[in-house]
Amino acid sequence: MSVVSSAPDKKERIFRGIGVSPGVVRGRIVVLDHEQNEEPPRRHIPESEHPAELDRLQSALANTRREISDIQNQVENNLGSSESAIFDAHLLVLEDSTLIHEVKRYTQTENVNIDYAFHTVAEKYAQALGSVEDEYLRERAADIRDVTNRVLSHLCEHNLQDLSHLTEPYILIGHDLTPSQTASL
Repeated sequence: MSVVSSAPDKKERIFRGIGVSPGVVRGRIVVLDHEQNEEPPRRHIPESEHPAELDRLQSALANTRREISDIQNQVENNLGSSESAIFDAHLLVLEDSTLIHEVKRYTQTENVNIDYAFHTVAEKYAQALGSVEDEYLRERAADIRDVTNRVLSHLCEHNLQDLSHLTEPYILIGHDLTPSQTASL
């Protein structure tokens, strides 16, 4: 796929990638923020601050759970329960006691900030799933990364790119489009 953008300076730019629709397009582009997947900076956290870090994690998990449940309800209302079922996997990631325990342990044993610990542990899980032969399990790596980005957005207090406010036609360009981003279109 090639996309030619109509940039404000009227210069044409060509983007190459894998298209989801056939043909050639011309128009306004929206580029997804690829920085969402970046590793948070590692900071030393003294033992006295561990309880506060763990509270931050619980709050971020609860906020992410509400956010994903809202997205799931929206998709179910608009497209049906079979389409919204993907978000069951997202909610299961948030309930994974092994993942959460490992994040807490990593924070406490390494004395690091909870956002760094969450990203590190979740990425380890995503890489493990991404390397298996089973296609279904490989696809779950994207689910883990999607949930990780949502949790980190709450931990780091930055907003994920919201596509729901876009009303004019546009061409969406990004490295990857997560299920939750797709649901907001």
